[in-house]
Amino acid sequence: ECEFLEPIELPRSVITLGKRVFRYCHRLKSAYLPSVRTMGLCTFEDCTSIEIVKFSDQLGYIPNGTFVECKNLRDIQLPKMLTGLGQGCFHNCINLRSVHVPRHVKMIQDYCFALCICMKEFSVHISIQHIGWNVFNKCDVLLKSGKVHVRGNVTKKNLSRLSFKTLSNNILVIAKEMRYSEPRALQDSLRVSLLWNRLQLPNEILLEFVLPSIISL
Repeated sequence: ECEFLEPIELPRSVITLGKRVFRYCHRLKSAYLPSVRTMGLCTFEDCTSIEIVKFSDQLGYIPNGTFVECKNLRDIQLPKMLTGLGQGCFHNCINLRSVHVPRHVKMIQDYCFALCICMKEFSVHISIQHIGWNVFNKCDVLLKSGKVHVRGNVTKKNLSRLSFKTLSNNILVIAKEMRYSEPRALQDSLRVSLLWNRLQLPNEILLEFVLPSIISL
């Protein structure tokens, strides 16, 4: 609870941060973590002024509650080698606008982005293996008019790995950099409703892949 701490830049000798290290540092605006490889729970909890965080590319996991209540955080650049996002780690980041999840991330835990009410865009790689419950709970802008981008080689086979259990109606999933190995799946608009059972989605959810007009096989 360092009341007057504003910017921090950790020395390269610091590779580990414990639990709640900067909790309640309400004036903290920026944090540079050039060599940090592991972090404890709730590292920046309730740092309501923080806007910029720069991670080491060696950081492998962002644990539970890391940025909970960081209400001034608008954008976040996640480390390239990140493999997972913990439970509620961006919970109630009400000004967070977009998130690009790196391709090595295999799991996003429950309530990770809950109450990110201004989020407009979310991007994830098709290789993701687990997306938890209520990841986008109360993300009204994303669920009503935002876009979820699925990157990678999208086929019916790997599409079935996705289990978005909390999205509401009519979200468009824009698939970028796509190459299709199944000619029968080629359409101007492929509705994923046929895969509801394999995706384990409730019937009221509609996911739609809008395919490019020119597709190279």
